[in-house]
Amino acid sequence: MSVPTIAGISQLVLTCYFTFTHWVPMPPFNDLRFENRTANANVQILMAVLAVSTLLGHRFELWVAAVFYSCWMLGQLFSWWIPYLTGWPKVAMEVNKQRAWAVLPRIGDRVVPDVLHSAMGVLSAVTLVSTWLAV
Repeated sequence: MSVPTIAGISQLVLTCYFTFTHWVPMPPFNDLRFENRTANANVQILMAVLAVSTLLGHRFELWVAAVFYSCWMLGQLFSWWIPYLTGWPKVAMEVNKQRAWAVLPRIGDRVVPDVLHSAMGVLSAVTLVSTWLAV
C-alpha cells in the first residue's frame, strides 16, 4: 500500500471517528451537551473532502490536509495534553465541564483527557505523520 493511500485511509478513519463520537450520544464515553453541531459538521465536511482528495491523489489537497492536520494536532495538544501535563493554559480548566469517562489519573485541578479524546489524539498523530510523509 502506498503512503498516500495510508494517509487517505487514516484521514478517513479519523473523520469517521470524529463524526461518530460527536453526533451519537454514548454516555459515559462522550458528553455532547456543549457540542457546537454546526461547527462540527463544517469541520467534518472539510475532513471528508480532504480524505477523498488524498485517496484520489490530488496533490494540492494533500498539502492542504497536511497543514490542516498540523493545526488540528496543535488544537489537540493545547486543548487536552498541555493543560493535563503542565496546568497551562488555565482557560482549559474553566471549560472542563465534561462528564466523560477518563482513565488517566487526575493531577490536581488540571483537565484530564477522556478516553474519546485520548483515542482521537492517537488517530490524529497517525494521520498527521502519514499525511506529511505522503506530501
